[in-house]
Amino acid sequence: MQQVTREQSQSFLSRVNLERLLAAYSNPQDHPDLAQLTDLAEIRVNHYNLSIPLYVLGATGQARSYNISNAVQAWQDSQIMLHDQTAALFEALKQIELNVPEQLLFQIEAYLEWFQY
Repeated sequence: MQQVTREQSQSFLSRVNLERLLAAYSNPQDHPDLAQLTDLAEIRVNHYNLSIPLYVLGATGQARSYNISNAVQAWQDSQIMLHDQTAALFEALKQIELNVPEQLLFQIEAYLEWFQY
């Protein structure tokens, strides 16, 4: 998003950025480079993916391009979070002594081993 300013490894919105975003929120039809009202049919077509670039064109009026290294890093980060959350879930299930079938436990353990970093 072009409205975010980075200085010394910190991101923030300037007053001008905030005013522009507020204007886009209040009147999205006047700011097609920042906002878009989208109906559920279009969201369904996009498999319920709410990624902003699927709906909002950049300032040039063309679809935004993706930075592949940022996308790969985001994917890797999400895999780590998924692994950690899954491990926490199954640990909680063990603590309450939920009767989990042996085959499922085997699959869970294989999954967790596969995602070890």
